Amino acid sequence: MVYNIWKDPEEDMERTAIDHYFDDLVGNGVMRDYHDLIIEGLISQEAIKIPLMKELQKSYDVDMNNVGNINYFQQQFTERMKQFGFNLGKDIR
Repeated sequence: MVYNIWKDPEEDMERTAIDHYFDDLVGNGVMRDYHDLIIEGLISQEAIKIPLMKELQKSYDVDMNNVGNINYFQQQFTERMKQFGFNLGKDIR
């Protein structure tokens, strides 16, 4: 179970953990690097998502077997990639 270190309501704890995880990835430039690799065709989105989901589960103790968490993770991944002009596998800049 995710520990409530952000003092959020109980039902939002796992989603908050996912948000903070992606905030860290964006803040450290990791998502930008992944975006560039995808655009260059060197790696697929799925090849990136799986290790990220495993790390999220291990580091933040988020239940990634929960369909709601998986859907939210995928939604956040897509939204964060769109920050860099990435949409449906194409660079839209």
